[in-house]
Amino acid sequence: MPSFPTSRSELEAAGYRFDTMGRCKGNRCKAEFEWWWTPKKKRIPLNADGTPHHLTCVDAAQFKTPREKRGK
Repeated sequence: MPSFPTSRSELEAAGYRFDTMGRCKGNRCKAEFEWWWTPKKKRIPLNADGTPHHLTCVDAAQFKTPREKRGK
């Protein structure tokens, strides 16, 4: 499996499109990040260094949906 693109040029070459800036709604985090569209037409929040925000967010658990609510 190829590694996740880390630079803006790698993201664009892989089919990602920048959407807008955002701010985390976590209780403690409040970090700014960039919203990107993935090649599969899903939005993903990325930190300025290209890291998916959910990997660094101190409030990541706040946004997890229990499996039974996801229908799996």
